[in-house]
Amino acid sequence: MNDKTEIIVLVVVLVLIYTRPSALVRFSSTFIGKLILLAAVVLSSLVSPLSGLLIATLMVLYTEQNYEGFKEGLLAWNNSLIVNGEYGTGDTDIMLEYDIDNHDKITEYVTDMNAGKYDIINESLFDYQTRIKSATVEGLQIELLPDVTIKNSDLTYGSEEDITIQLMENGETNYTDVATGKFQIDATNKNKDISIFHITTDKLIYKKLKANNDLAEIKNIVGDFNPTILRVKLGNITYDIKSTKLIISVTISNGIKKEVSSTTGQKVTIVEHSHTHGHVETFEGMDGEETAEKEKDEKEGDETKDAIKNIMDNLDIDGIMDIVKKGSDKKEGFFSGEKKNVGEVAGAFAGESYESEITGVAECTTTICERIHREEQLIRPVNSNEELQRV
Repeated sequence: MNDKTEIIVLVVVLVLIYTRPSALVRFSSTFIGKLILLAAVVLSSLVSPLSGLLIATLMVLYTEQNYEGFKEGLLAWNNSLIVNGEYGTGDTDIMLEYDIDNHDKITEYVTDMNAGKYDIINESLFDYQTRIKSATVEGLQIELLPDVTIKNSDLTYGSEEDITIQLMENGETNYTDVATGKFQIDATNKNKDISIFHITTDKLIYKKLKANNDLAEIKNIVGDFNPTILRVKLGNITYDIKSTKLIISVTISNGIKKEVSSTTGQKVTIVEHSHTHGHVETFEGMDGEETAEKEKDEKEGDETKDAIKNIMDNLDIDGIMDIVKKGSDKKEGFFSGEKKNVGEVAGAFAGESYESEITGVAECTTTICERIHREEQLIRPVNSNEELQRV
């Protein structure tokens, strides 16, 4: 019987390990979920050590997945995400630099972040479970050399201007036009000279390189550059570029912490947002977003509690304990190592046993003793009208 049970448990556990249902994984991170898994491990171990081991393995894997919080795709880029720029206490709008290898999927990643399912992690910068509320692809950030600026008098604010990126290829003495695009300055900056600005990458038109006659790519114009290697042409004026970076901007639920000395270059990671807590913070201008999420979390929590209560109400605890006791008295299966008790003899009913000798004057009222008494009555002498004394 235990062999069949162990096989069933093995199949179920393997299916759960392979599929890892998200609802079950999240539930296993809650207090009630952990308590139920722990109880399942203990009870199953008393019945069958192998079943207990399988359920314990499932518990460890689910717990590890909750702590890790990573998955392929969006969360695989964590090692290359760094804060771009200096930000002060309470700032909720920040820019992040990402690696060129993730550029092809950046739109997909930003769409995922806009779903509000991810937290941004850096213990020195953000509070625990600081959520990403929204994200935007900013494109290519161009930083000019320290002594180079674009004069505000050379710009037309509020309208797009043509911009050309030029590269000095190895072995060449003249610049090559490698990409052209559009450039627009926000009207709020019209009284300032600029040395850092952004252009959209999805509208860049790439030109052919001289070296191999192939079309240039985004990787040819991203990175840190020595003077005179990369420059941007606006109208008839050229400006030498110090560096270019791929940027996304994010809005977060909690601002930068107090007493942060510097934010530039700080590495951050992204993890899946946990719904195992209640959101207590509130923010103005969010149109009840936090309140709605809090109500949703509370509703899910209430539904989970109701479901667990129904399960516990319908559980036959006495029956489970009887099975456990029987399992602990007589072990079978893979870990059995059965040994027959020499102090037992077969009774009148198949498969039952009882002690060969019962001594003393105390009255025995158990089921086995009752059956012993009935057997003795059946084999007493036929001419005897006396009932044998109970023991």
